[in-house]
Amino acid sequence: RILAFDSACPSPDRDIDPEGVPVAYLPRRRGLDASWPLRMAAHLRRTRPAVVHAHNDTAACYAAAACWLLPRRLRPRFLVTFHNLPVHDTRLARLATRAACRTAHAVIAVSSDLAVRLRKRGRTRRATPVVHGVDLSRFTQSAMRSPPSTLRVGMVARLAPGKLHDLLIRAVQELEESGLEIELILAGDGPRAAEIDRRIAGLRKASRLARVHDVARFLRSLDVAVLLSHHEGSPRSLLEALACGLPTVASAVGGIVELTGPEPPCMLVP
Repeated sequence: RILAFDSACPSPDRDIDPEGVPVAYLPRRRGLDASWPLRMAAHLRRTRPAVVHAHNDTAACYAAAACWLLPRRLRPRFLVTFHNLPVHDTRLARLATRAACRTAHAVIAVSSDLAVRLRKRGRTRRATPVVHGVDLSRFTQSAMRSPPSTLRVGMVARLAPGKLHDLLIRAVQELEESGLEIELILAGDGPRAAEIDRRIAGLRKASRLARVHDVARFLRSLDVAVLLSHHEGSPRSLLEALACGLPTVASAVGGIVELTGPEPPCMLVP
């Protein structure tokens, strides 16, 4: 089952498709909500899970406290997975995350680079790299197309700090000025959506899709896929683009270098 605390029940239009998995919503107050672990502990008493799997630092801290509040005989196995570096970087946040990870039966990072960064930044003394994959049967390679008159370039990423949409927009502007017929399509939503929409309005051919229900179909409509970031753990969008056989440009940062290996199947840029 899925236990959400910052937004109500996920849906295909908003976030993820639970695909029949039961979803519970325990809203929490902004900032530190000391009552939330008590409510989660009560939920765990009712549902009796064998395993609690927390994702990233906030969930890890709350879930660790909730599990600790249970009688020892009722405590589930507790796992933590980090998909990226924790965004809360205060001394208290570091101490809380380290304490939560100390109670976990396993701490997982989605790349070796992220595991090293977590240790260096004092979040945990142990983190096992486990790189996820994609279902290749969904992302079959598209047939070779004749050279297009307009080059369709796309990026699938959350519109949030850390993603370098600005760099991609500047690159497209320069290519337009050089005479290339190019169309930019951004797929994603996030806190920078209004700002990014203003930026792409200055391009000749550009659009943004807040939600893409069939990512494989979207990727196969492109000529080039791009993923530019300050840091990445193990980006699913890059794996999906490569699985479609798309020419791909990505930042040489974090887990991207680890994923692509010494002879990368894509162009890595500094």
